[in-house]
Amino acid sequence: MKIKTFARITCGGLDKVVNEFCSQSSVEVLEIQANSTWLFITATVIYQDN
Repeated sequence: MKIKTFARITCGGLDKVVNEFCSQSSVEVLEIQANSTWLFITATVIYQDN
């Protein structure tokens, strides 16, 4: 099990990078957790390699 954390200022930018990462055929996504602060929106992807 591995984790990858993404942080962006806008939701659109975050969606794009998370979707690109999750669409890789070598990655099996187990869970995605999201959080926001006053400046950033973050997403942590918990995954394992196929």
